[in-house]
Amino acid sequence: MKDGENTDQVLNMSTLLDRMYRDAENKAVLDYWNGFSRIIVESQELRFDHSFTQKDLARTMKTTQSVISRFENMGRLPSYDFFARLALSFGHVPGMTLMGDFMAVVPGRYHDIVRKKAEEQETTTETFVQNLLMNELERIAQDTASTPQRVDATISGEGSNG
Repeated sequence: MKDGENTDQVLNMSTLLDRMYRDAENKAVLDYWNGFSRIIVESQELRFDHSFTQKDLARTMKTTQSVISRFENMGRLPSYDFFARLALSFGHVPGMTLMGDFMAVVPGRYHDIVRKKAEEQETTTETFVQNLLMNELERIAQDTASTPQRVDATISGEGSNG
């Protein structure tokens, strides 16, 4: 599999999930299962990126292939322990949030860049990404806050050459 090929497949799956959500009448049910379905897509992306079969992943997690299959087919509600072992199997730290609608994940193709920049700043990847996000949000907030003033100045004729 070529670099980026699996990422494109997962992005297509994410796009499909987003489209299904937009068109759904049962958004409350979909909201309830959203985090779980996203983790399944993410774990499959990581499994493919690591060239793991379900059996390989099961061995790494000290479980069975059938447990992985049930998880990937939403036939099993895993425990936190399962999620923690899943993340650690791919060399990541498990994370959770109650605010999933405001959460983002750095695409795999940027992981090396983020790790390098975090090391340069002598910080963790988590802190680096959080700071990156906060800096961009602050820039957007400043741009947004100044926009109405510029529009008001233009409407009132201030700053014009006339």
